[in-house]
Amino acid sequence: MKRPLVSRIFQLDSGRLRAGWRALLFFIFSAGLASLFLGLFDSLSPFVRKPFFIEGSLLLLTVLLSESAFRWLDGEGTLGLLPTLQKIKEGFKGVLWGGGSLLLSALPALLLGAISPGDGLAERLASSFTLTGAFLLFTIAALMEEVVFRGYVFRTLAKGITIWGAMAISAFLFSFVHWAQVAGNPPVLFGLFATNVLLAGWWMGRLYIRTGNLWMAWWAHMAWNYTQGTVLGVAVSGTGIGSGDRASTLSGLVLLTGGDIGIEASIPGLFVLIALVWWEERLAFKADRTPKASSLSHP
Repeated sequence: MKRPLVSRIFQLDSGRLRAGWRALLFFIFSAGLASLFLGLFDSLSPFVRKPFFIEGSLLLLTVLLSESAFRWLDGEGTLGLLPTLQKIKEGFKGVLWGGGSLLLSALPALLLGAISPGDGLAERLASSFTLTGAFLLFTIAALMEEVVFRGYVFRTLAKGITIWGAMAISAFLFSFVHWAQVAGNPPVLFGLFATNVLLAGWWMGRLYIRTGNLWMAWWAHMAWNYTQGTVLGVAVSGTGIGSGDRASTLSGLVLLTGGDIGIEASIPGLFVLIALVWWEERLAFKADRTPKASSLSHP
């Protein structure tokens, strides 16, 4: 007997919810969880002498709840977020890659004085929010985005199509969801931003494939944003999140600074991200790394 149309739209023949709907539910859950925990931190931190305790507790809860939600929706393996010594080492390497890549992207603007990170630096470093809240914000935001786009969307797509196809779709979606943040900017900067974020999504997808878990991609993502917003005081993807007292930028050199969008919309950022993608593709080619979806599952 033929199933009703509505049933076929939402469910497989086995009765299980289709992958696209599971991904949507997981995205909604992740966004809600991040908003809830960041709101809690913002409310509680003024009354606590050691906000790092709240920060660590909320981050741990985020990891545990994300793992539980993934197991319930996916039913195959886990996200592999729980720490091991190897993952911590990979996370440290991710911090070096992410922070170093951002600084390299910003180097031309820094050398030419187009960005002056010293402006407002003392205020940023003296702010308890900068040292704790911004760190938590960028860590949870990076975790949620990696969990959704690499841990869920990419991994789910890789079960049904080629790795290359899954990487392309997940990288495009990663870029697409950020477009609204930069709407209204000059077309050249918008195009650079869309391209650079897509390349970043591809690069972090390769990090996920290379390591088999999210830790290196997660912490590279966090370090890029934290270095850009908190250390340099530059806009992060068109927002002022985490920057507090902003550094001064020269409007005449927007192709170096990314203007009101940030380094993600700069030409140096484009070259650095192309180099990162090229490096990871080179490593993959030398290792003949064409993994099956099962290699990205964690029992």
